[in-house]
Amino acid sequence: MNAMRRLGFATAGCLWLALAASGAQPDGAWGNLSSVTWRRSYTVLLRDGKRTYGRIVSVSADSVTLRPPDSKAQTVIQKRSDVLRISDGNQPSDLIYSGRSSWADIQAIPPLHAEHLLAVTKSGQRFAGKAGAISDAAITLDGRTIPKADVSQIYYVRVKPASDSAEYAAQEAFALDPEIWPYLLGIPKMLVLLYDSSALEENTPIRREPPVRPVEAPQWRNLEQVTWSRKYTFVLRDGTSTSACIVGISADSVKLGAAPAQLARPDVVRVSDGPNAENIIYGARGSWSDVQAILSRRAVALRVVTKTGASLSGKTRVTADGAITLYRTRLTKADVARVYYWRKKPASGSGQCAAQSWPLFGRGISVLLYDSSAP
Repeated sequence: MNAMRRLGFATAGCLWLALAASGAQPDGAWGNLSSVTWRRSYTVLLRDGKRTYGRIVSVSADSVTLRPPDSKAQTVIQKRSDVLRISDGNQPSDLIYSGRSSWADIQAIPPLHAEHLLAVTKSGQRFAGKAGAISDAAITLDGRTIPKADVSQIYYVRVKPASDSAEYAAQEAFALDPEIWPYLLGIPKMLVLLYDSSALEENTPIRREPPVRPVEAPQWRNLEQVTWSRKYTFVLRDGTSTSACIVGISADSVKLGAAPAQLARPDVVRVSDGPNAENIIYGARGSWSDVQAILSRRAVALRVVTKTGASLSGKTRVTADGAITLYRTRLTKADVARVYYWRKKPASGSGQCAAQSWPLFGRGISVLLYDSSAP
């Protein structure tokens, strides 16, 4: 369970109590895709076994559109009828949508998991609690056994997924980030429909992928998220650089408040608010020396994707021979595919630029420091 899920699980019963009091009929199905944050990526498993990964950009009654991590890639449209499940991780408890009615999916939830199940009986009664024993014939919630024959629907009550920036902030204990506050109060809950007795039951085992969450690429959108009330240094591929205010941004260029008036994205190697590696806000081709430069001054939280596909996050240090360590894991440059650095957004520039700033306290961005596939 990620940091945001740990923050929010304690009051998981609040949602089903509110539903019971209001008499509302929970949805917990396709509508979840419109209520979750779109500022993170999800894994979509199709009925043919293929997987798609990306951010949601639109949802209709019969399809979902995703943008893969490479922001230059075309969007991918998946028909609802082709989607088996959508999740924010690789665990059974990471579902945000299930396209099947499955008793086996209920059994896959770990016993006494921190989050809850809600059972609606055929007589209209509702029972919620942590799952105990779940057999082929009955389910036990907080000591109460309910026969499967009496069950109409079963929902998984979970904390809503957080955005990528909120997860980073929680990992670094930036509790003053306003986006984390609802999780501290246990508010952002959602229902995921796992079983519906009126639908055809499907219990075919689903092959689980290795515990890998692909990390999104060097965020050109960081230029959109930072304050425009200060100047930034733009380093270009021809070796020149310019310091200017940002006045506009598109998918393939940035507009500046000084000559040159516009820079094409392919021409920009780096954008920063200072001279050091930790000042980078966008990097097109990361550098191992940047990783070492940051870690030579202090241990910081990095996200490292290895060439085997594993994704590791945590406090990172550099060793005398140039390798890096995350807790007890030692990685050499030859082991690493990409390294990402989480940093706070730059402060406003106190009148350097005409653009107005907005509250940035405690908020961060993820920056690519190293990419082994780049020249």
